[in-house]
Amino acid sequence: MITGLKNGLAIAIFLLGSTLFCYPILSVFNSTFLILGIPLLFVYIFAVWSGLIMLIYLASKAPKERVVTKKPETKPPEERLPFDSVG
Repeated sequence: MITGLKNGLAIAIFLLGSTLFCYPILSVFNSTFLILGIPLLFVYIFAVWSGLIMLIYLASKAPKERVVTKKPETKPPEERLPFDSVG
């Protein structure tokens, strides 16, 4: 089983990219409309591609899940009995 924050983010980004590059979504942007002389479909593809790269970068910088462990409680020296173990 895959665990951890980074693995979850990687799977989410993959699913987002797969969804944004599937045919029904691409067909919405397949028109004759031009942005600065570039077809809208090309602008969409490169914008989504750049966005996914940025998300991958941010996900790689995400902190790892940390396991917090408690330190064993130690008694102050005055509370220890002579037969207690050290620590």
